[in-house]
Amino acid sequence: MVGASAELSASGPEVAYQGRLQEVNAAIVVLEQQDRRFVRIRSILGVVSICLAVLCIGRADVISWRWMLLPLSVFLVVLPFDRRCLGRLSRQRQVRSFHESRLRRLKRDFSGESENGSEYDSESHPWIRDLDVFGRGSLFQMLNECRTRPGQRVLAEWLTTVPQSSEIRVRQARAQGLKQELGLRESLACIPEAEGWESAERLLKSWVREPAEPIPTGVILWSVLIGLASLAVLGLMIQTPGMFRWLPVLALLQMPAI
Repeated sequence: MVGASAELSASGPEVAYQGRLQEVNAAIVVLEQQDRRFVRIRSILGVVSICLAVLCIGRADVISWRWMLLPLSVFLVVLPFDRRCLGRLSRQRQVRSFHESRLRRLKRDFSGESENGSEYDSESHPWIRDLDVFGRGSLFQMLNECRTRPGQRVLAEWLTTVPQSSEIRVRQARAQGLKQELGLRESLACIPEAEGWESAERLLKSWVREPAEPIPTGVILWSVLIGLASLAVLGLMIQTPGMFRWLPVLALLQMPAI
């Protein structure tokens, strides 16, 4: 990944993205071949299991059912490698989508971009409309790599406010550092999209605004009494093993408190 970062700095973003995309495509081809091998292994194990099951049922006196453990054992051994291969394949495909989308952005093609920041547009703002800050093909759509709605709001705020010069220099330094961290940007691109963030945010805000409901006094007293009774029964069980039969009763008594 250091080579990709150096290439990004020396040759420009388009060359770096294309070079990295070729590497990812080559890795995807290898992983797809491995996945097909695992599919064949699973198919063979399935056929062998069916044949052994038929033989065990029809010729139980000749073939023991323990032979069924053989394909099962092989399957359990192969399964972690198969899942690891699928995970790596899924990640490489996400990385490929990331680089393809960045190449489209460089060509001013935003066909695959859904967020354009139009909800942050304002007619009264002094430069939003003149500089095409929001909307299709806007500066926001070019820069946006946020995964959540709050992150998009922060980006929109940065594009519509004038910070202190010291803050501008800090942001520029961080952007320059992030520019070289192509591997980090790939990892961030592989984080699942927070599609339901808006509804989750509304639910969280409504929950925060709701007044706290006190626990009923009866529930507290009941929990204390049952807790003390449970301790007493546990002490008796140590002395008398037959007291274990009262455990289900204590569990049922705890239900109102839950």
